Amino acid sequence: MGNDAGAQAWIGAGTQQVNLGGRTMLPGFIDSHAHPDAALDDLYEVNVYSLHGSMKVYQKQIKAFAARHPDLAIIQGSGWTLDTCRSSGRRVISSTPPSRIAPLCCGT
Repeated sequence: MGNDAGAQAWIGAGTQQVNLGGRTMLPGFIDSHAHPDAALDDLYEVNVYSLHGSMKVYQKQIKAFAARHPDLAIIQGSGWTLDTCRSSGRRVISSTPPSRIAPLCCGT
């Protein structure tokens, strides 16, 4: 924020000025609640948010991801429902290649 004199420097030929009679106008602030690090999730993390069905569906997704990313020592995953984590998490982890670690985060 600044004063009127400082704002004058930004007024150009195409600037529309509005007299608000002493009131304040602010731009429309939008909270997109962005997580910039999530942009890399598809590259480095197996995503199962949209998967539904049997445990075999999850295991197939993990194995396919592992095959596409043989250079990753750790296979991370997210999108597991809490029910999946509680009832079948150990079976999902055991379906990954034995030489690779697979931490899987629950999220609903």
